[in-house]
Amino acid sequence: MSVFLLCSLLLFGVIHAADAAAPAPLGPPSIGFSSSFRSVCKPIPSTLSLCHGIGYRRMWIPNLLGHDSLKEAQQQSAAWLPLISKLCHRDTKKFLCSLFAPVCLPELSGPLSPCRGLCEAVRDGCVPVMSAFGFPWPEMFNCSRFPSGTELCIPATGQQEERTEEEVKREEELKGSVICDACSLTAEGESDIQENFCHSPYALKMRLDSVSTVGGDRQLVPVARSRILRWAGGAAERAQELGGAMAHGALWLQEGGSCTCPGLDFAEINDEMKQNEETTDKKQAKRGGRLENRPQDGWMVSPAIALAFVPLLLTLIIRYRYFFVLFYRAVLVRIWRDCVTGLSREERAFQYVLTHSTPGDPDSILDAFDYWCSKVEFISNIGPKKGKILDRLLMEQSPLTVLELGAHCGYSTVRIARALPLGARLYSIEMDQGNAAIAEKIIRLAGFDDDMVELIVNPSDEVIPRLRSDYNLERLDFVFMDHWKKCYLPDLQALEGCGLMGKGSMILADNVLFPGAPKFLRYLRKCGLYEWKIHRAMLEYSKGIRDGMAELVYQGIK
Repeated sequence: MSVFLLCSLLLFGVIHAADAAAPAPLGPPSIGFSSSFRSVCKPIPSTLSLCHGIGYRRMWIPNLLGHDSLKEAQQQSAAWLPLISKLCHRDTKKFLCSLFAPVCLPELSGPLSPCRGLCEAVRDGCVPVMSAFGFPWPEMFNCSRFPSGTELCIPATGQQEERTEEEVKREEELKGSVICDACSLTAEGESDIQENFCHSPYALKMRLDSVSTVGGDRQLVPVARSRILRWAGGAAERAQELGGAMAHGALWLQEGGSCTCPGLDFAEINDEMKQNEETTDKKQAKRGGRLENRPQDGWMVSPAIALAFVPLLLTLIIRYRYFFVLFYRAVLVRIWRDCVTGLSREERAFQYVLTHSTPGDPDSILDAFDYWCSKVEFISNIGPKKGKILDRLLMEQSPLTVLELGAHCGYSTVRIARALPLGARLYSIEMDQGNAAIAEKIIRLAGFDDDMVELIVNPSDEVIPRLRSDYNLERLDFVFMDHWKKCYLPDLQALEGCGLMGKGSMILADNVLFPGAPKFLRYLRKCGLYEWKIHRAMLEYSKGIRDGMAELVYQGIK
């Protein structure tokens, strides 16, 4: 059960409920975003999934978190749906809905806040779930801001109120609780076990050869001979049924993978120990020097060879330790979280940015991205340090037409757009539709519309030849490359061939040293079309890995 619960907790990682924002006083609209709208009652929309079946139909807008519209409340509340499903406290939905969709009563002139006791009860129940991923209780849910029980507020459910049978059943299903009564006691004899636990027409006592977990079920492989404790049928029937039961060579415990049973857990270790036990038995049974010396020679030579490689292995680990860390963060963590959350890395990052940034504030969105990528999960954005070089070049050039190759999840797009002068236009190309969908949300969250930023979802080698005809582009003032490194050179040559590069046009290419774009750099050295240099820096969100960006200024054919 511990393994199953751990997997359930990992699914909650997509919530990322830690709130790094500075404390803000409670009350509409002081928590979250500022608002100048008059409070009004609105019907709770069907799209507000968090509060389905909450027991009332109308809510206040702005709500207690300062969301000025139903759409904003819906978007912000969606990130908390997984917490409801974990049933960390019976009042979780009541508490969250009292903030995202505060009840609108005709007798009151404003929203009714949750009581401090309700907040503390939910916090104490849900903090262990959230802490499993290193996320604290959000500051926007600071219980000290809510009124005490002496004031008019929404209280916690009383302890005397019993849960319905449906609630208990649902909780057991979601938590994956499987109680193994036969393993709860250890001192019963065979008769006690049959009398108290075994309701089958027959019972067998057997030794287990191996135990494994397959798809949440336990597979038990017994030894060939088993002792019959009880059999309801006759001898012929017994032989036939016993043969059928053992014909497949394995027995199954449905949902036994989440059942904690010391005997079964120990049996799982048996397979790992079996080879060593057999080796020991063979040594004890052997007689004569020739048979004994052969395994001894092999046993002594192998450790000697292995020890000879230890210094080399340690040297490699120390020398390339930063690359091992990067591989762990960028590959292993990603695969693991993809499996347990069912979301892509970019979707997890978007959920975090959505709940930890201010809409319409590009700096807030970039800060949330930087925290996620440096502390939680690696994403290859340009990052804050190399981003300052990009910011400076954009300020110096003041380009009016900018092309970005590789929007990924929208970080560099927002960084470029915020530095452009009035009237400038940014064309961002992203070939991956999933990443483009995330980038579109990030761009709009930052406050940039289609007139300033246009996202083009297609491979760059298909879009570049059509920039003149489909987008009426005559010249590109600035190009930022941060897509597949193998595409740097063919895309640069395509831009030259289409006549989109004019004298003074600037190109900034990221990651030319790591992972590297050697063909691209060789072309720059030989072609003579550019004045260029390398801005050396460390790889984004990493230590000890050197990288750089290539700055190119087009001079044309001399």
